[in-house]
Amino acid sequence: MEKPDILLLDEPTNHLDIAACRWLEGYLKVYPKAVVMVSHDRFFLDQTADVVYELAHKTLTRYPGNYTGYRREKLKQLEIRKKAYQRQQEEIARLEGLVERFKHKPNKASFARAKRKSMERMERVDKPVEDEVHIFTGDIEPAMPGSKWVFTSEHLKIGYDKMLLEITLRIRRGQKIAILGPNGAGKTAFLKTAAGLIPPLKGEFSLGSRTTIGYFDQMSGAISSEQSVFEHFTSIFPGLSQKEARAVLGAYLFGGREAEKRSMPCRAAREPGWRSVNSFRAVRIF
Repeated sequence: MEKPDILLLDEPTNHLDIAACRWLEGYLKVYPKAVVMVSHDRFFLDQTADVVYELAHKTLTRYPGNYTGYRREKLKQLEIRKKAYQRQQEEIARLEGLVERFKHKPNKASFARAKRKSMERMERVDKPVEDEVHIFTGDIEPAMPGSKWVFTSEHLKIGYDKMLLEITLRIRRGQKIAILGPNGAGKTAFLKTAAGLIPPLKGEFSLGSRTTIGYFDQMSGAISSEQSVFEHFTSIFPGLSQKEARAVLGAYLFGGREAEKRSMPCRAAREPGWRSVNSFRAVRIF
């Protein structure tokens, strides 16, 4: 409210619904002073940022513009560095070939020495580091496909102490459905009801034959294991060999020492009564 000279915002869109995000975007666009923010919300950064700083490989690099502009310029500069590195490697290979060819010939020894000195004086171009590793995005298929209709509800009343919404719905296998709405509208309540974690207040719903549900909540609250990532994963999938398990974990960016890290209790687990909300939930039902 005092409008400080610098606003430091760490993940400011976490737990905001769509309306609040839009308000924040508009507020920051006209904020008269400096704003420094850390965010994984690319759309939010596109709407609000005019300079992006990337911290990678112990180097801070400045990119004018929003997130999309940063990505475009970064990939452009990466291609330029790749070409410069490749050209230099070809030139080094050419000079090394000349040195090897003429170094044992008395009348060409001085020529070979000159080429060697030329290589030694050359300012080397560092091999460019590839763009960051992307998390696994392949298909996740069930062990056995379910029936055509995987979820059906009739006048299903959903809520906790009171009804938040009533749903009559059929979900077909393979559909991808996003649920949008303000905080408190019942998005999480619906997913928890469909997953069997809370009972419906009234009405009926059913799952199709051979239908299984995977539920991952927004705070990973169901994960309370004291085991390492590798230990937890292999306890759930004991049929995998160590090599196979590490290959899968590596695809999800838990390679090497990362797989030995242990889970830490989230804030929701530490503070009774604290629950997180945001404006988007997504679920895939097989």
